[in-house]
Parts: sequence; C-alpha cells; structure tokens
Amino acid sequence: MNQVDPHATAILIDSDSPLRGRLREWLLGAGVPVETFDSGAQMLAGEIEQRPGCVLTNVQLSDASGLEVQAHLNNKGSLLPVIFVAQEPTVDQCVRAFHGGAFDFFTTPLDANRLLARVAKAFEKNARLRELAAQQHEIRARFEMLTPREREVMALLIAGKQTKRIAADMGISLQTVAKHRASILGKMDQVRTPVTMMLCRDFNVSRISPLTIAATDPP
Repeated sequence: MNQVDPHATAILIDSDSPLRGRLREWLLGAGVPVETFDSGAQMLAGEIEQRPGCVLTNVQLSDASGLEVQAHLNNKGSLLPVIFVAQEPTVDQCVRAFHGGAFDFFTTPLDANRLLARVAKAFEKNARLRELAAQQHEIRARFEMLTPREREVMALLIAGKQTKRIAADMGISLQTVAKHRASILGKMDQVRTPVTMMLCRDFNVSRISPLTIAATDPP
C-alpha cells in the first residue's frame, strides 16, 4: 500500500473568502494540512507543481480560472490531483474539467464528509503516482547504463529467443551472449516492478522485464 507523504498538503484556491474559510476549517478540522491562495495567479507564482498532496480549487476565480490552473499544472507535468468546487458550473466547465483529468467536481451546497473523503483519496492517488514516477526514474537511469549492444541482446531475450539463436543472429559467441545477459541483469539490478513495462514503452522495447530475461535461459 502506498504511504501518503507526511508533507502532503491540500492546496486551496478560492477567491470567495467565506467559502475558502469554510473549506479551510473543514480540512484543518480533519487534520489535513492546508495552504490557501485567494487567486489563481497567486498560486501559479508559488511553484507548487511538484509538491505532494492535491489541489482544491473553485472553477471561478478572481483572475485565472480554476480550469486555467488545471491546464498550467498539466503543462508542468504535475502529479497533483485537482478537485473542483463551483456554485453554478456550466456544462462546458464540467466537461473541460474532466477532460483535463479532474479528480472530482463538487457543486454547492457541499457535503463536508464526502469532500474530505475525496481529498483523502486524492492524497492516496498522488502518493501512488509519485512512487511510480520515482520507480520509473530509477529504471530509466538503469536502462541508460546499458550499452547499445546490451539493449539489442535484451530485446532479443525479451522476444523469447534462446541464447544459441541470439548468438547466431548477432554473429557472436554463446559466451558473449551470456556475458551481455549477466551485465544486463546486473545493471538493471533485478528490477521487479510493473513500472518496468512503462519504461519499455518509452524506449520502444517490447515487454522488457528482468524477470523474463532471467527465465529465458538457465544460468
């Protein structure tokens, strides 16, 4: 189970002072750390994109709209889930919010318990995404350590080819293939996470998995 980052914060953006105060009170009352902004521009200047937690924003702000805040976060590659609140949202606003990946969308009158439950789920999602991103970064770094020749051998191993066939196809000895295979496993450090699959797609190498490589031939 993914552990929620102890520094996770609900980033609250609302130009409506009474509503912002009420939301802040609910969150703090539930033990949720809160950082408040009264405008989209103020939040955008805060460089919060890579912080742990979630964003809770009104669709309509005094300057940049909540949808613009969401677009900014998406453009920055932020992993922060975005929860919208609105008094009288239009159909277009709802569609654009969910099209942009909104985690949830609430309309007034707000249900405090339901809202707090969704914030908790948003924190969990953010923790999961951050962990996956860290794993992917590690695997990518290990993959970059492979030589071009090792990547070629790796792809053939993943394709299910046996050592003898690889040696014949590449015009190298069985010992050389075995050496490359051992080096691949050493550099990848027996990575055993599903994120390996994501990395393989990034590098256009099908189904790269050290587990599969290890099982292809006896040691």
